[in-house]
Amino acid sequence: MKKIFLTMASLAVVLAGVTSCAKDEPVVGEEGTGNLLINFTLDTPASRAIVASGAMPATSWANITSLMILFTDGTTVKDAQTVELHPSGVGTASYKPAVLTDVKAGNWTAYLVANLPSGTWTPSNVIGKTLSEITVSLPANAAYAASDLEDEVGGTGYGVAPELFVAMQANVDVAEGTLSEHGGVFALTRVVSQIRIRVDQDGSVQNSTLVDFKSDGVFQFAIRRAKTTYALNGTYSFADATTKNNVFFSTDNVKTANPTTYVNNLGVVVTDPFMSATDDTDFWQDYLIWPGGAAAGAERFDIVVSGMGKAGYVPAEGTAETLTGDERLYWDGAVNGVVVANNILELNIVLSEAGGVTPPEVGTYGNLQINVGLTPWAGVTSVPVPF
Repeated sequence: MKKIFLTMASLAVVLAGVTSCAKDEPVVGEEGTGNLLINFTLDTPASRAIVASGAMPATSWANITSLMILFTDGTTVKDAQTVELHPSGVGTASYKPAVLTDVKAGNWTAYLVANLPSGTWTPSNVIGKTLSEITVSLPANAAYAASDLEDEVGGTGYGVAPELFVAMQANVDVAEGTLSEHGGVFALTRVVSQIRIRVDQDGSVQNSTLVDFKSDGVFQFAIRRAKTTYALNGTYSFADATTKNNVFFSTDNVKTANPTTYVNNLGVVVTDPFMSATDDTDFWQDYLIWPGGAAAGAERFDIVVSGMGKAGYVPAEGTAETLTGDERLYWDGAVNGVVVANNILELNIVLSEAGGVTPPEVGTYGNLQINVGLTPWAGVTSVPVPF
C-alpha cells in the first residue's frame, strides 16, 4: 500500500490545514504526551467488479460521518481522541492526514473507528475498556413487536446496522515532548455486510396481480438468527442466546426504479433478467446487517418476505383459505451460507409459489430455498432464489 511521508518543511503546511491550533512548530502540552501525525484512507480496490444487477453502493469520504482513534496495549484502551473530518482540499483524494495532540506517549496498537452511533462511545468513556467490551449493537425496531411475525416466533426485532468502518495499525510510536509520524496508513474497512434483494412478482398470475408489496408501509422483510452486536476485537454475537429470537426486521418501502447515486449506474437493477429472459425485477432494496449465518444446519439465516394479498388470492394453505379481503402473505426460506464482513449478497427472488397466510415457524421452510456465495464489497455474488 502507498505510504505518505512528509518533510518537516511541508509538515507545517499540512498542520495549518489540519487543525486550527497547530503552528509551524507543534506545541506539546501535558507531561508524558506527544503529538502524532497519522494518515488514513478508505480501503477500496484499484479495480472494481460490478454487481450483477449493475450498480454498486459507493465508497467515498461522504460515507464517513465521524472518526475516533483508540490507543491500546493490544487489549485495553489507554488513550482515545476524536479525529477531525477534513475538507476536500486537505490531503489527497485518497489519503487524509491528521495531527493528534497530547497523545499518551508509548508504543500502541491503534484502532481508527468511523461512524460510531451517537450516544455510545466517546474518548472519555472508552478509556480503560477492553476491545471486547467496546460493542456496537443493532438498534431496536419497535415495528417488529406490532407485527404478526412477532406473534408467531417471538423474540426481539432490530433495525439496520450502522455503516461502521475500522482500521488497525500496530507499533504506533508516540514520543514524549515531540511530534512523531506514523509511516503506515490506516485503511478504513467496513465491518458490516450488505444484502440486496430483488423480487420478480411474475412467477404466477395471482402473485403479480393480487399481492401488493409497493404501497407505503406494506412490505416487510425479516432475517431470523441475525447477529446483533459487534465488538472491536472483531467478534459478532447475539443479544439472546436463543438465536432464533434475534430478528432483523425492516418495513422500509421498496424501490422500483434504478439507482442514480451508486457507482457504475448501468441501469439494470430493475431490468436485468436474473432468472430467465422474462424475469424482471419488480422491486428491490438494500440492507446493512452484521455478518452471520451458517452454511448448513439449524443456525442458518431464515429470511421472510411479506406483502398484502387481495381478495381472491388462493394462499399456500389451499382454496379453503381463499382471501375475501386484504390479508398479509408470507414467503420464507433458509440462507445456506455465511455472510462475512465487507461483502455483498444479492438475493434474486421469483414468486413462483403461493404465499401463506400464517407466519412461518422457525426452522420449517415451505416455499423458499437459498444457496449463497459471497465476494468482497468490490463485487457481489448474484443468487437465484426460486419460490
